[in-house]
Amino acid sequence: MFPPGIDRILGEVEAQRNQRLAQEMKDTIDQRMALLNRVYSRFLQACYPPSQAYLLPKANVIRTWPGFVDLIDADETRRVKREDFKELLQDMEQRINAYQASRKAQILEVSPQPSSSKSAAIITPDPSSLARCVSACSKCNDVLVGWPGVVTHPCLESFQLRPGVCVSVPASPAPNKIASENACTLIKLAGRDPTTTTIEEMDNLDVWYTCTQCRTSGGFYLSHTWRCMVSMFFVCLNTRADFHGPASPYANRTHSPQWP
Repeated sequence: MFPPGIDRILGEVEAQRNQRLAQEMKDTIDQRMALLNRVYSRFLQACYPPSQAYLLPKANVIRTWPGFVDLIDADETRRVKREDFKELLQDMEQRINAYQASRKAQILEVSPQPSSSKSAAIITPDPSSLARCVSACSKCNDVLVGWPGVVTHPCLESFQLRPGVCVSVPASPAPNKIASENACTLIKLAGRDPTTTTIEEMDNLDVWYTCTQCRTSGGFYLSHTWRCMVSMFFVCLNTRADFHGPASPYANRTHSPQWP
């Protein structure tokens, strides 16, 4: 019969052991990570144009994937070579696609869904292209519109490889229901359908909006782009205030009814 709390004690011992081993292997791990960076960079250059490559997971992310983590953290007696990483990269396009699809699906989870089967049938299959799909960072509260905003966000978070050993990876901004609802309202004010309108379409419309909480010292409403307006809930609104739009960025005048 084990004494009470033995599991906790054994867990602490394991964590301390793993920390000590990781510290002893730091130089070796750094060398292996440098090798992974070189091999992965060449893979991206060969398989993806720069406009796509910068949106793909970085080396410190794939370092945590099965196979890669085994090589990086292998015993010091094992000589890890370039060819070892190249073998893992043979199915890398499929693994990247699966990773991207999983993250993109999360963006769509809390965003307002189409209300009719007709809308659902014509909706674009890529949730990251929809203007209504908005995420927010739990660390800095930044509101992120679109897939590029999510995957290039600079905040980091800790990922546990094993008890006592963590590495820094890009934070995973979570879909934000309130920001997504705000985006739908702005899209409707612009005369578009939130279920099908893309980010590019909203950008090309170049509509401006005003917020009842944002005024100049002279009492005029301040105008904002739709991207900026989506984040206004987190910047200056403690409650759902009235939005006006679209509005002229110069005259600061309202051209359509308030948001009820």
